[in-house]
Amino acid sequence: MFGLNFNKQITDFLNQHLGEIGQVTDFDFSGGNVTISIELKGEKEIVTLRATELCYDVSDGKMNLYYSSLTATKEWLNEIFKMISAKTGNTFSFPDSLRLMPLKMLIPKKR
Repeated sequence: MFGLNFNKQITDFLNQHLGEIGQVTDFDFSGGNVTISIELKGEKEIVTLRATELCYDVSDGKMNLYYSSLTATKEWLNEIFKMISAKTGNTFSFPDSLRLMPLKMLIPKKR
């Protein structure tokens, strides 16, 4: 439904917020998975991040985004992701007031 235009909008948004850190070179949001490739300053190779089996629910005014795994092509990032995942229970939460309806339309609701 949103396809490539949505992917471009997200890429543009991320690039605006990465600033001097780097630039997103590829963004793919399909099949309930997200893959982001980023050219980071100080890194010789592009870093690829991947979140799998995304789903969401809304409770207490928050949109909770769940994932099965969060990985990167850099081992040091994988270690950070393991710590974050253990601490958050594989969940990111956002105020539901952010109006992330397009995201809700692309991923399944948690059962």
